[in-house]
Amino acid sequence: MTFLNITQTVSTLGPIQQSLHASSADLVWIASIYSMLVASLVLSAGTVGDILGRRQVFAAGAAVMGAGSLTAFLATSPAGVIAGEAIMGVGGAMILPNSLAIITHAFTDPHERTTAVSVWTAVSGLGLAIGPLSAGVLIEAFSWNSVFLVNVVVSVAVLALTPRFVPDSRHPDRHLDPPGLLLAIVAIASLNYAVIEGGQDGFGAGKIIVAFSVALLARPSVPPTSSGSSPSTRSSGSRSHRSCTSSRSAATRSSPPECACCR
Repeated sequence: MTFLNITQTVSTLGPIQQSLHASSADLVWIASIYSMLVASLVLSAGTVGDILGRRQVFAAGAAVMGAGSLTAFLATSPAGVIAGEAIMGVGGAMILPNSLAIITHAFTDPHERTTAVSVWTAVSGLGLAIGPLSAGVLIEAFSWNSVFLVNVVVSVAVLALTPRFVPDSRHPDRHLDPPGLLLAIVAIASLNYAVIEGGQDGFGAGKIIVAFSVALLARPSVPPTSSGSSPSTRSSGSRSHRSCTSSRSAATRSSPPECACCR
């Protein structure tokens, strides 16, 4: 369901442009905002599933995805379709990591787990493949709106079957990082805005430069590899440790260590 929506949406861009008189920027937002929100929220959604229960978050994601699909189905303007895709992006971020976590937790045997993950990957790829086909059939028979009903039906089926067939699991000692979540959303959203709107207004426009600057400042930083110590400090510390170890091997067992790194 999460991957099916990507290629289905791309297939509806032409009919949406004709029916709703969408601009080029509108079409880019319709095609990209779903993936943008999934990328922004997927890691935090997985952590929320670990804390609250993966089955609950997975089911909630299916409900949100269905609500977003229904919003896009009822849309009468490009803004309505964009809003529906954004809601679906939140649901997709909740479904994606928790569905995989449910599978890996349900199969404890390594061989069975490998098979289950392979099936999950194959089904995801199948969703990407059949998206344009199903969208083409529905557009030809009905209209572009009908494409978004697919996820509504799938969401209802998932909500009906999840309590009965999906086991619950959680990892309650995990912790959510709200500042990191906010920075990830701001960085990815600003970068997407700059790229999308820059193609229309020019990349030298003031608001585009501001958006790129915000994305640069909000990007996640890479932590130091060894508590902020420099390579030379780590190298000298390693040599000191080896020297101290050699001294200890030559001394008696009763003698105290003379280097703090060996205590």
